[in-house]
Amino acid sequence: MMATQTVQVRSVNTRILTGITTVGTLAALARVAGGVKVIAMAHVLGASPQVDAFLFAFLAPSLFSDVMAGSLTPSLIPVLASVRVHRGEAEARRLSANVLAASTALLLSACVLLACAAGWIVQLRGAPSGATNALTKALLWGLLPWLPMTGLIVCWRAILNLHERFAVAAVAPIATPLLSIALLYIVGRRAGVAVLCVGTWGGALVELLILAWGARQLGYPLLPRWRGWNADIAAVCRQYVPVAAGALITSGSGIIDQMFAARLAPGTLSAISYGTRLTGVVITVAGTALSTAALPYLARMSASADWQGFRKTVTRYATAAALAGLGVAAALMAMSGLLVRAVLQHGAFDTRASEAVALIQRCSLVQIPFVLVVAFAFVSASALKENRLMLTMAPVALATTLLFDYALMKMFGAPGIATAPAASGAVCLIALFVQLRRALQRRERTFTTF
Repeated sequence: MMATQTVQVRSVNTRILTGITTVGTLAALARVAGGVKVIAMAHVLGASPQVDAFLFAFLAPSLFSDVMAGSLTPSLIPVLASVRVHRGEAEARRLSANVLAASTALLLSACVLLACAAGWIVQLRGAPSGATNALTKALLWGLLPWLPMTGLIVCWRAILNLHERFAVAAVAPIATPLLSIALLYIVGRRAGVAVLCVGTWGGALVELLILAWGARQLGYPLLPRWRGWNADIAAVCRQYVPVAAGALITSGSGIIDQMFAARLAPGTLSAISYGTRLTGVVITVAGTALSTAALPYLARMSASADWQGFRKTVTRYATAAALAGLGVAAALMAMSGLLVRAVLQHGAFDTRASEAVALIQRCSLVQIPFVLVVAFAFVSASALKENRLMLTMAPVALATTLLFDYALMKMFGAPGIATAPAASGAVCLIALFVQLRRALQRRERTFTTF
C-alpha cells in the first residue's frame, strides 16, 4: 500500500512538473509580449501624465476583474473536480453553464456601476488639472467593454486547466499585448493613450474566442444558462465569497501603492509602473505556472483524502518556489540598471527616467520569493476548500501594506513604495502557513485514510 501511494505521489509530481514547464514556457511567451508592449509604451508615450491617466483609469476595472472574475478559478476548479470524480462529466458541464450565467450577470452589473461612478473615482486621484481628470474619466469608460469578457475568460480557462489542456489556456493571453503593440506603433503617436483601451478589450475578445474554442472541444457549453440555485452552485459560492472578499482587500493593496504614487511628483506613477513591470512578469509567469499546474492535482488529492501525498507535494513545491525566487531576484537585481538602459532608454524615455526606474526595479524585485510562496500557499488552501483563509489573511495584507507604504514612502519616496510589498509579503507568509498547517491537521484528524 505504501509503495503504491509513493508511486502515485511521484506520478502526480511528474505531471505537475510537466504542467509547470508547459504553462511557464507559454506564460513566459505571453509576458515577453507584455514586456514588449511596455517598451512600446515607453518609446511612444514615455513616462508622461497621459500614461499616468491611463494607469489610474485601469485601476478600478482591474480591481473588479481581479476580485469578481479572478476569484472564480480557485473557487470553481475544486468543486468541478469533485463533481467530475463523484458524479461524472455531464454534471460538471451543467455546473459550468450555471457559473457562466452567474459570472456574466455579476460583471455586467459591475460594468454599469463603474460607468455611473466614473466621476467620483477620478476625483480620488486628486489631480489638479481638469483636463487630466477628463482624460482619466474618458479612458475609464473606454476600458469598460473589457470587464464583462473577463468572467467568460476565467471560467473557460479554469475548465481547460482542469482537463490539463494547459497550452491553449496559457497561450491565449498573448493576444492583448500583440494587438496593443501593433496599435501603439501604427497610430500611437497620433491617437495617444486611447489605443491602449482598444488594445485591452480588443485583445480580450481574441483571447475569449480562443478559449471558447478550447472549451467547446471538450464538450462544455459556451452560452451561459442559469439552471437555478442548487448544491453545486452553493458549494462554489461558499468558496467564492471568502476568496472575493479577501481579493478585494488584497487587491486593495495594489490600489494603495498606486494611490500613494499618484500623490508624488508627476510621472512617478508611470515610473513605478515601469519599474515594477519586470517583477510582475516574473511573479505572473512563475506563479501562474505553479498554481495552474498544481491546483487540479491538489484538488483531486483533497477530494480523495490523500493527505500524505498532499503534504509532500505542497512542501516540495513551496520550498522550490522559495529557492528559485531568491535566485531569480538576486540575478535580476544585479542586472537591473543594464536591463532598463537597454530596454527602455529610447525615444521619449531619457537618462533621468532610466535611473529612477532602475532603482525602483531593484527594490521591487525583493518581493519575488515571498509572493511566489504565498501564491502557492493560497492554491493549497483552495484545493482543501479552505478559501476562508484568504479572507482571514486579507486584513493582515491590507494593514501591513498601509503601514509599510506610508513609512517607506516617507523615508525613501517611490523606491520605498516598491519595497513595501516584500515587507508585507514576509508577514503574510508566516501567518498564512500557520493557518494552512492547522487546516491540514484538521483534515487528517477527520479522515482515516492518511
